[in-house]
Amino acid sequence: MTNSSLPNSPMTNALFLSCVSKPEVCPTVGQGFSLASASVPGSGFAFALTWVMFLLILLISRIMSISEKVIRLSLGGLIPWTFFVSGCSNQPPSVPIVVGAQRGRPNETLQFCAVSVDREGDSISYFFSWNGNGGSEWSEWLGSGVEYRRSVVFADTGGFFLQVKARDRRQESGWSDTFLVSIRFYQPLVPHKPVGPDTAVIGQTVAFVSSALHPLDESLALQFDWGDTVGEWSGFVPPGTLVFDRHAYQRSGCYEVRCRARDLKGFISGWSLPETIAVLESFAPERKRRF
Repeated sequence: MTNSSLPNSPMTNALFLSCVSKPEVCPTVGQGFSLASASVPGSGFAFALTWVMFLLILLISRIMSISEKVIRLSLGGLIPWTFFVSGCSNQPPSVPIVVGAQRGRPNETLQFCAVSVDREGDSISYFFSWNGNGGSEWSEWLGSGVEYRRSVVFADTGGFFLQVKARDRRQESGWSDTFLVSIRFYQPLVPHKPVGPDTAVIGQTVAFVSSALHPLDESLALQFDWGDTVGEWSGFVPPGTLVFDRHAYQRSGCYEVRCRARDLKGFISGWSLPETIAVLESFAPERKRRF
């Protein structure tokens, strides 16, 4: 195959390198320049020399982190070879992806992670900025695609936003999307209204069930208020788990059953909406039906 845009002659071996990069990287910007040009008969020496120069160009392109390489070979006459390499501009790392805790309490340690990829496979360093005020230093150098983790402790309540950028040895990426973090004294959410029977007799054991959630997904214990006494705290269970408790009333009357939740830090929710149960001295016997 012959490329008309490239110089080619049966008696000429030409090697051209075209670069688009920084001036210090490529001596001629956007233009081709000849590394070697000679009228050499098609001999074994010329063939070997051509391949040596070809391998040398590949080595140089690797060192210069050439991002786009186009190598074209055109055959004709006594094996004239034409190599064309273009695009030696270094690309910045990709904009980092940021994940981590979105909620937390003051003085708790929260974890955040950032990851970026460099097209040339260069090492990457990360910079964390809180509320647009910097507040950190560049991280150590990591491999492309390797997650960088950082622990942060917030002393005060409030809303904080995180942005991260990455750099390789030459260029910096843009800033990541804003990652919002809310810091306050989170406590369990108010449990659901308890569910259970609406009537019972004195001494009968009745069972009620409820569940609760937590903004930080912490484990919870539940406690029932039976209207005549307050029960013991249950064991800790994952948020959203149904918790049962049982009680036997010793006096007749109408009672309201409520529930509240507590997390591992000791924060307690408010009481739930009540469920009413009527406690009778005994169930009235069914009247005989008349036919």
